[in-house]
Amino acid sequence: MFALIPAIILVSSICSISEPVPSHDRWQLVFEDDFSARTDPTADWTRFGDTSSQPRGRQGAGLLLTAPAGQQPPSYSGAVNRLGGSVATDQTVTASLAWRPIGEEPGDAQLALKLEFKDREGTMIEVAETLAPLAGSAPDDWRTIEVAGRVPAGTDAVDVAVVIVAGNGAGVRQVMIDDLVAVATPPAPDLLGKGGFESNDGGAPGWSAFNNAVAVDHAARGRVLKTWGPYNEPYGGSGLEQILPLRDARPGSRITASVEAITEKRDSIAGTDNFPVIRLECRGADGRALAHAEGRPFDPNHGDIPQDEWSRSDVSLVVPEGTTNAKLILVFVQPTTQKGSVLWRNPAISMGGEMVDLANPDFAARDETLPGWTTTGDITVATQDQRSGAGAARLVTRDGEAASIRRSLTSLVPGSTARIEAWLSAELGDDAVIDVEQMAADGTSLGVLSRNVTLAPGDGWKSLESSDGPFDVRISPDAATMALRITLPADGNLLVDDVSVRDLATVEQSSTSLPVRNPGFEGGRPDPTRWEVSDGAWSHNGELQYYSPDAVRIEDGRMLITADQRRIGDRKFASAHLTTQGRLQQTYGKWEIRAKLPGSQGMWPAIWLLPEDGSWPPEIDIIELVGKEPNRVHHSFHWGPLRDGLLPWDLNQTSTDHHDAEDYASTWHDFTVEWTPKGITWFVDGEETHRFGKVSKQREKIPSKPMYLILNLAIGGFWPGPPGDATQWPSTMEIDSVRIYRLVEEGG
Repeated sequence: MFALIPAIILVSSICSISEPVPSHDRWQLVFEDDFSARTDPTADWTRFGDTSSQPRGRQGAGLLLTAPAGQQPPSYSGAVNRLGGSVATDQTVTASLAWRPIGEEPGDAQLALKLEFKDREGTMIEVAETLAPLAGSAPDDWRTIEVAGRVPAGTDAVDVAVVIVAGNGAGVRQVMIDDLVAVATPPAPDLLGKGGFESNDGGAPGWSAFNNAVAVDHAARGRVLKTWGPYNEPYGGSGLEQILPLRDARPGSRITASVEAITEKRDSIAGTDNFPVIRLECRGADGRALAHAEGRPFDPNHGDIPQDEWSRSDVSLVVPEGTTNAKLILVFVQPTTQKGSVLWRNPAISMGGEMVDLANPDFAARDETLPGWTTTGDITVATQDQRSGAGAARLVTRDGEAASIRRSLTSLVPGSTARIEAWLSAELGDDAVIDVEQMAADGTSLGVLSRNVTLAPGDGWKSLESSDGPFDVRISPDAATMALRITLPADGNLLVDDVSVRDLATVEQSSTSLPVRNPGFEGGRPDPTRWEVSDGAWSHNGELQYYSPDAVRIEDGRMLITADQRRIGDRKFASAHLTTQGRLQQTYGKWEIRAKLPGSQGMWPAIWLLPEDGSWPPEIDIIELVGKEPNRVHHSFHWGPLRDGLLPWDLNQTSTDHHDAEDYASTWHDFTVEWTPKGITWFVDGEETHRFGKVSKQREKIPSKPMYLILNLAIGGFWPGPPGDATQWPSTMEIDSVRIYRLVEEGG
């Protein structure tokens, strides 16, 4: 296992037991988890009012909600759970919950199930709600309540809230709830495309853009590239890239790239984990990177961030044999989902002292304002007030000259139904008009459908659907093309974004799971004071899983990490990843883990250490097992420094060994590493299996910075290969105990 993207820096070390327990003179026990402590059955739920865990759920435990009737305002109680996974704008989130009334006649009491869509500051954006009367249900009959809501732009998190509202009458009202389930469903396919007014080149022909990146005309700084966060998931990036042919590349010569970057005080990345990166790659004819170099114009983790000042960064590397082209990448990296922006200018590349031609280094604009659209009047791209993505269309009507945008499409299915969707916001003015005209093959009009949308400045973004319901168009059997036009007829300013034409014939899209922590009130969650449970998808080594917070549980005194075939986001598999980061990190020590390791094809269980300051290398792999070698565990130590884009194993900066034993999957084994200033020693079942630090040159490489423990079960990747027909599903990594000791001699 290795990690290339910096983690969040956490400076505190928190021991997980209140008083260190002496082991013997050399080691002192500071962390112990044998997973025997009873966990809170309502863990991961925020409760309010009168709630209690009860053993009368649908399967095992459930949560009892109680509220007295007859009070003004009506009394209530309930609980809230934050969904895991990530959601995207315009997806539909659906949550369902089992429930049954308890006790006496419930009167007019109701059960409410809500989806609360919140931004990164925790501010509510929208709420979707379903109400179910408690009356009319037999006390022993379990029913299901379901709520669905479309994800609004700017959503960072989705909370599910379940509430009993007692209503009128006397006595108390009670309801038992259990088994929360949530899924996300993408919208129907968009026949239009490019209705978000972003382009593949970010408005700078010659470049390729990804995520939040667009070339803009800055009032004070001229034409620049703007990159910004937050993007919709951690460890994301936004930027431009360009591939340049190197026809005269001479192996051994030096290639250099440079750029200037700035973060403005009004939208600074200071105080965040965000940072800009310039990356230069030398690539072979097959597109594979043969070597790379990276630089950071400025870095919040290494000194103060200059604000409103241009900073130059240069990167350089030796051209390797086989190089045919280079790739230059300018990227805004966000390890978390924090705000801020970086502007860029003056990118350049030289090789052997001569300049290399870079297409459009000034980020000059294209001739066409909105690619694919026909425009009339004053039309521009707005890059600050868009609903989502990198831009919106701004229509300005003045002196009676109406502004409009028009788009035609031919991918129509006669007899089907298309749903027109758009989001509108008035800066000045009021009504917008949306027209849809169908035409026969000879150009004859088959009719026009129109809708007027009334807008008021200051109301924010308004959906077309919110004005008189869905705008559905039945496609004529004779239609060859359909034209969509949006017009601002009266003087004013109008923003338009996220325009789409949805094919309702394929509206039933496959749903993906949204992880729910402790959905059935059974507890069994890792102790949050000891373990950080990951929620996200990343692939440093080509892994295929989503690390889901509900893929780990405590059961019968063991921690179980389960890999399974379950679609979350764009991943087909789910597993879990836990660390002691922010709980316990230390320089030197001993780590003892008793575990069983799954040995099925494609499984990649690992127990390892990384630095808490986010740097890499060093890395200490206590053990790794790949499913194609089920009877072998590997021990490794990787060290730096790195150069020319090469990795430790490319530079012979890796010490590794392996140990063979039968049946790691069904037999408990003790895996240990001892790390001191003099060396690193690995053990399996008390037997020394590898040692680093036997000579002084090795001892110079021993890390001397705090590191934390990681337990994870990856699926697939470059080393183990993907799962196959013989892969066992589910596959489980079992942890019986974890003990961590502090070194109390040798300068530890």
